[in-house]
Amino acid sequence: MLHFARTRVLIVCASTIIVLFASACSRKSPHATSYPQLLDDQLRLSLVAEDPEIVTPIGIAIDSLDRVYVLESHTHTPPDDYAGPVGDQVKVFKTSGNALELVGVYADEINDGMNLTFGPDGYLYVVSSQAVTRYPDRDGDGFHDGAEVVIKMTQPENVYDHAGLLGIAGTADGWLYVSRGNTGSKYWKISGADGTSVEGYGDGGNIIRCRLDGSNVEEVATGFWNPFDLVFDGIGRLFVIDNDPDSRGPNRLIDVVEGGDYGYKSLYGGSGIHPYLAWNGELPGTLPYVIGLGEAPSGMLDTRHSALPSSYSNSLLITIWEEKKIVAVSLHENDGSITGETRDVILGESNFRPVAFAANSEGAVYVTDWVIREYPNHGKGRIWKLEANDLSDSQALYSEIEESEVVRFRERIKIASEKEEIGLLERALLSGDPYSIAAARKALRNPVFRDWVYQLLDGSSPELKVQAALVLESIQVDDASAVISKLLDEADENVIEVALLWAGRQGVNDVLPQVELMLTEGRIPSTLFDTYLATIRHLQPEFIKAMSSKEKDAARSVERNLPAGYLDKILRNGSLDAEIRALALSRSDEKAVSLDLLTDALDSKQSALQEAALFFLVSHRVVGGDSILVAFIEHSGDPELKADAMLALSGYTIEKDTQSAIPGVLIDEMDYWREGSVYGHEEDAQSKSYWLEAIGKGGDSRRGRRVFFSRRAQCSTCHVHSGWGGVIGPDLTNIGDSKSAGQILRAILEPSAEIAPEWQGWFVKTSDGVNHFGRQIDVGLEKVELMTLDGIFRTFTDVESYGVAQSSLMPEGLHLQLSKEDMSDLISFLINKP
Repeated sequence: MLHFARTRVLIVCASTIIVLFASACSRKSPHATSYPQLLDDQLRLSLVAEDPEIVTPIGIAIDSLDRVYVLESHTHTPPDDYAGPVGDQVKVFKTSGNALELVGVYADEINDGMNLTFGPDGYLYVVSSQAVTRYPDRDGDGFHDGAEVVIKMTQPENVYDHAGLLGIAGTADGWLYVSRGNTGSKYWKISGADGTSVEGYGDGGNIIRCRLDGSNVEEVATGFWNPFDLVFDGIGRLFVIDNDPDSRGPNRLIDVVEGGDYGYKSLYGGSGIHPYLAWNGELPGTLPYVIGLGEAPSGMLDTRHSALPSSYSNSLLITIWEEKKIVAVSLHENDGSITGETRDVILGESNFRPVAFAANSEGAVYVTDWVIREYPNHGKGRIWKLEANDLSDSQALYSEIEESEVVRFRERIKIASEKEEIGLLERALLSGDPYSIAAARKALRNPVFRDWVYQLLDGSSPELKVQAALVLESIQVDDASAVISKLLDEADENVIEVALLWAGRQGVNDVLPQVELMLTEGRIPSTLFDTYLATIRHLQPEFIKAMSSKEKDAARSVERNLPAGYLDKILRNGSLDAEIRALALSRSDEKAVSLDLLTDALDSKQSALQEAALFFLVSHRVVGGDSILVAFIEHSGDPELKADAMLALSGYTIEKDTQSAIPGVLIDEMDYWREGSVYGHEEDAQSKSYWLEAIGKGGDSRRGRRVFFSRRAQCSTCHVHSGWGGVIGPDLTNIGDSKSAGQILRAILEPSAEIAPEWQGWFVKTSDGVNHFGRQIDVGLEKVELMTLDGIFRTFTDVESYGVAQSSLMPEGLHLQLSKEDMSDLISFLINKP
């Protein structure tokens, strides 16, 4: 995410914005007749309000009299000389036939408004990036009587809008639930009216709750990126939509359980890729998501609040801002967990950007629409009304919480507090359902169960040992060193993993010698090597001290270094497993790896180590590397490794006398991978169907890796995969977890069709007329910093203008350098990984 002074960010020319805003205020906007496509003929969609009456709308709520309250944004990175109000406003509308009529401004001068809701007390609560504020109307005149701060995020003083407080929901029993973004890993503190508070540094986003008066502030769940909206359904389940990190998707629909950890921590940066991170319950103690969502989910509605057709029962409506659509997710209970299925309901074009929902007493659904894909305030806006054509088939609006076996079972586990309930908790821990297990772990924090938790460490069940370790870590027991040491001596890989994670997360430095000894004894499997290295980094005294003292403004800036020469020692230790040494090579810096070491790796006759050395030479043009590659090609009998060697050799200029030692067919292959050649395609190569045919039968993922790292394809110039590559684009190591083959193909063919916000391109035009392009921009009063395409931040002082690049930084037409076979193999590699 980008962090810079709001008033200095310029996306398009300020004068253009002024013209747009003035135009919108004087006439109906030209987009008024452009309707999104309704994909269900049981429904009808009506445009009920638009600019100039409403512009850049975000949150929406409806009171008991069916008046519609809309949070209108004016502080979301407005351009210089913005013509709108200085603060966000809450506008009130009333129904007038099949339209909304503006009544007036209910509240104004709101900064960084994000969402709003009516609490169980009937008052309006507005969440901004730094506070939750109540706007009561006690005299009933239709306008608020004064702003009352309920809770406030006192630290950090400034935070990017989407990384602060985000969503809000109230419950009938007098709680407000509020979601918080990851604050860019800065220290944060949220304080309530009674002095209670929660705080963190380098953790993930979380869900907190408080009473309506701002008392009893406490954390509910953690491990989110930026949980944009949250809603309780008619069964009492809490759902959150969470936007994804830079390089690890998908966006998530999450079933929130009290005490749950959903895997993300901002300490490890924005990519989302680190051995201490999870996104779908991959690590012990973390929880999976219900279902993956499209890019930039923004708002949710439980359909029990609506009068939509019965086919929408037990579903959530969700806006997908970036993909210009609204989806319905039907929910199902399955052995304690919630699963879901998604179907598109509304699909718009470029001028449809749905944000939030609200339903009135008759069950009609209202949707706010940001309209265009520009993040700064731009003077356009719409409100839509979605309803059933035939109300006779509509589901009944609910008024009471319905019964749920899942909710009842979780509540029963959560409140367990007697020794006689140990059997219930043990069954939950062994149930295989991550949500029931999480509820049981929270119950086991009760001191009454402490002795039994310790007994689990001596039992025969590895799974119960893992759960016992997680419980003891959560309550920060005094004998952590002894417990971790005992767990590290276990044979089970899952038990070892949870012990490493516990030691590293809590900085239990006493076990460092034992952890290091495990590698030399061959007790660290290759699957845990990255976790092992991360733990070694975490246990360095410098890191522990820096985190404890909050040495850096942002936790992700705290250096996590290995001891000097650590990887080199691993590489030179011939007694270690070849897989371990190969992984160490792939994690090594170019300057730390000598030509002799690479030569030894290629001569080792161990295919894993040879392969790592070859791809090191693919990624780094080491001086003298061409000689050892030619020698390897002459003597290797493995055709796949020879092919990898030719790919590496394609980065060098080979003299004719050297080429004579290489078979002609391999010379042709080497030349094929070189940069600059365009494949001779048929005339229809510009059509998507041409390429869909290419990927339809699947490809060779091993060869696809060579395509990815080739200079011909240029993928690794900007993208990392498996630790190697450039940094200007997202890490694609896990792209297959969140994108289909068709979606990846479209991103290659049409790179500008969909750009995630964090990968938006920027330009800086200097006074000499040269445009410089890059990804991240930081604008100050006298200079501009830009991460240029080589991944380096450069400072510009002679700036004529700057703004958003109109197209993706990924060049158009790269696919024309590939054959159909190349494309098929490349996508197979990205989907499957060899």
